[in-house]
Amino acid sequence: MPEPLSVTTPIEFLKGIGPKRAEALAEDLGIRSCGDLLFHLPFRYEDRTRYHRVSEAVPGPVQVQLRGTIRNIKEVQQKRGKRLEAEFTDEHGDTLALVWFKGAQWVARNLPVGQPCVVWGKVSDFKGGRNMAHPEVMGLSEANSASALHPVYSSTERLGRFGLNSNGLAKAVQRMMAQLRKIHGQDWIQETLPPEIMSMRGMPGLALALEQVHQPADANEERLGRFRLKFEEFLFLQLRGKSVGEVIELAVTHLEGECKHRTDIKVNIDDIKLSNIEQEKKIMLTDDVGVMMKYPTMKEAIA
Repeated sequence: MPEPLSVTTPIEFLKGIGPKRAEALAEDLGIRSCGDLLFHLPFRYEDRTRYHRVSEAVPGPVQVQLRGTIRNIKEVQQKRGKRLEAEFTDEHGDTLALVWFKGAQWVARNLPVGQPCVVWGKVSDFKGGRNMAHPEVMGLSEANSASALHPVYSSTERLGRFGLNSNGLAKAVQRMMAQLRKIHGQDWIQETLPPEIMSMRGMPGLALALEQVHQPADANEERLGRFRLKFEEFLFLQLRGKSVGEVIELAVTHLEGECKHRTDIKVNIDDIKLSNIEQEKKIMLTDDVGVMMKYPTMKEAIA
């Protein structure tokens, strides 16, 4: 394993990942290094400040958070494979069935059976009763120490089978940042902006900004961290445009019926503006053409 752990360390060497998960991360999300995972940012957040009672949980699209204990897990044979069932009992003695149709063996090994825990998911009607399919499960101590704004990450069905759904990715990010802080200290990632610019704009350092985005204490903290990352990306876009030429040449392909039309356009880098850097994810190059802001991989950034 490369020593010490850093943003350039291959992702397979992060604790809990390994070669098979690393291969899936690379193929499905383009994540090949610890740095790539750091910049796989949450696309939204869930408010997990309130706990419901099982008796209050109504079937529907709204996700609820319950606190209690999991007991009586069992595997049930189906036409194709097996499903895992468990009984959840909240602090008031009311029960709710939990069910997993995929990854039953992995889930069974990792459930905190008989220990206080928190489950999060949607409640559904099932054969005259109610259940919660594929809930997220955390130990009570873990849930109490987690941010009230829970990050949600894009993932895939295959990664979910490896335990790297949104919640699994969140745990991997927190584990990695904790390791980097332990090894490198408070400024665990190299700063990329001059102190004068950060002071002028009232922006946090890069390490703190990433922590604020991945695990915000509140909405204001998340906005401050994300503003810093967007500002930096926009600044580097302008600097790169200046270094390679002030005109960007683009080829835009659009469809009309079965025909493809290609239009070549040139955009002066000075004409690229953001009307609201806190809100915009898209930079408009012309009235009709825009590009989505996205971080390069660490390999691309260093090359």
